[in-house]
Amino acid sequence: MDDCSRITSYFFTQSDNLFGLLNSFESHTGVILDDIETAIPFGDEDISISRSHFISEVEESETCALIISGEGGTGKTALIKELYEKKGENDAFYVHKATEFSVCSLNEFLSGVFLKDFIEAHEGAENKTVVIDSAEHLLSLENTDPIKEYLSNLITTGWKVYFTTRNTYLDDLIFQLCEVYKISFKSIHIEKLDEDTLFGLAQKHDFIIPGDKKFKALILTPFYLKEYLKYY
Repeated sequence: MDDCSRITSYFFTQSDNLFGLLNSFESHTGVILDDIETAIPFGDEDISISRSHFISEVEESETCALIISGEGGTGKTALIKELYEKKGENDAFYVHKATEFSVCSLNEFLSGVFLKDFIEAHEGAENKTVVIDSAEHLLSLENTDPIKEYLSNLITTGWKVYFTTRNTYLDDLIFQLCEVYKISFKSIHIEKLDEDTLFGLAQKHDFIIPGDKKFKALILTPFYLKEYLKYY
């Protein structure tokens, strides 16, 4: 959000803490994404893994909600970080951990700010996105009313909502979104690297792919490739 929108929303609202909440959401998003690496450090260079296909798929989707799934370490949150880094000056983009919704009420989650004021504060935003990271933790919420109210109102007012989850929980999360949250969505699956891509990276950056089949299969996951090259 630009500063003018912030100032206007601060003075024309019933919520005393709106400005603080927006700053808190922005800084919290930064904290979540700061430690996420979108490239693999290797010596004096970075090994980039192209996510352009997934970025295009997300950006071109006409659905309000997306599930981004994949095995652990395949780069789900790295994809979110790349999308965040592309946001415009007048875009709103917040990342929440699903566990943050273990609250008694939405008012508690919003630190006393009225949901109406939060939504109206972003009316001038060009693109509005909320990410629920590690969304499998929604499955264990005892009280789903706060997040149901939050997501329902965001989607109704033109926000995009992205959920990230591991494959293991995908079917359960799909059921939850359909039956509990009544949300229509599209799924995007983040695959491991294929062997051709791994071979191309090895040639370009001059590292040797291990001969052991199990080891080679392991480093098709970007997280484990990073760990392998860390001690190369």
